[in-house]
Amino acid sequence: DSKLIIQTSYDNSEDNPGTACSQETPLVPFMDLVLFFICGVGVSAPFTCILSSLTYFSDTFYNDPKVFMYLNVCVYSPTIIISVAQAAWDDSFNVKYGAKLAYNTRIVFTYVASALVLFLAPSLTGVKAGSEKTLWHLVLVTFSFGVLHQISYGSFYQIASFIPSDGKCLASFSMGYQGAGFVIFAAQVWSSFG
Repeated sequence: DSKLIIQTSYDNSEDNPGTACSQETPLVPFMDLVLFFICGVGVSAPFTCILSSLTYFSDTFYNDPKVFMYLNVCVYSPTIIISVAQAAWDDSFNVKYGAKLAYNTRIVFTYVASALVLFLAPSLTGVKAGSEKTLWHLVLVTFSFGVLHQISYGSFYQIASFIPSDGKCLASFSMGYQGAGFVIFAAQVWSSFG
């Protein structure tokens, strides 16, 4: 049971602080590292798409440089609020409902909600190429990705740091998170957008 492994690992480091670093490096299955990488890409890809299209939305589509600022605020402002909320309440939810249910609920919710937004956004006025200029829809889509991104990022980051892997799970997740930029770049080149 992963909860037992995490608790035992924590207990060992608390009881014998000098031995925590000298313990054997835990063996992490390669597939787990691949999945953490994919989760990192999935967490980062939606808002990376928006941020990589800021020039299109601010200069080309809306012809207003303030759009750049609005979209940045929408992506990054939820980070502070959600991070503080997760720091304040995640542990109590994990205790009340169990860590597995609490994390799975947060992650499934953010992925399903992100998929719905990704599915609906291209048809919205103000987001769809060639449509009327309705900044409100674009701001709403961007803000929703900012909120959803931070919830899923915080959840996966916590899970990856709890797993005794000598930092490998966390590194794999972080590489996927950063690697989403390359995925989005390749998709833009392939689609001739941007």
